[in-house]
Amino acid sequence: MWDVETGECIHTLNGHDDLVYCVIQTKNGNYVSSDSGGVIKIWDMRTIICISTLNAHSDWCRSVVEFKNGFIVSGSDDKTIKIWDTSSNKCIVTLNGQSDVFCLIELRNRNHVSGSRDGTIKIWDIETCECIQTLTGHTDWICDLKELKNGNIISGSDDKTIKIWERI
Repeated sequence: MWDVETGECIHTLNGHDDLVYCVIQTKNGNYVSSDSGGVIKIWDMRTIICISTLNAHSDWCRSVVEFKNGFIVSGSDDKTIKIWDTSSNKCIVTLNGQSDVFCLIELRNRNHVSGSRDGTIKIWDIETCECIQTLTGHTDWICDLKELKNGNIISGSDDKTIKIWERI
């Protein structure tokens, strides 16, 4: 962690054995990090220690997000999306059916969207855990996804394009 005013490092969190790929801050102030070995760590920022280690995936864990319900959702090069209950540190759902997952977002309607290496974007129904729509049009990795104010989805890709997708 860095003091942005002084440029000094305040804390260094050690514990990953592989390249750290993603770090987020949760609503309760803790941090969640993921690495190229597929491990997710949850850090208590009051004590600056790792409070949970999840052996989450068998390959790179490239995306970690916190959903409104407090669950952590992770996407990986092992072609899975996993939903984690952090109170029990258990994976409660594993979603299959997409290439390497690079980015994830939760929509306002609680469905979630994943973008992958093969250039596809999938919209998942959170209640049934089924893919309800596959968006195609990019020719390379989906690098980023956002939900726009009007509910449309915007995607950025390694194919050097940005696409806006009308919501269904």
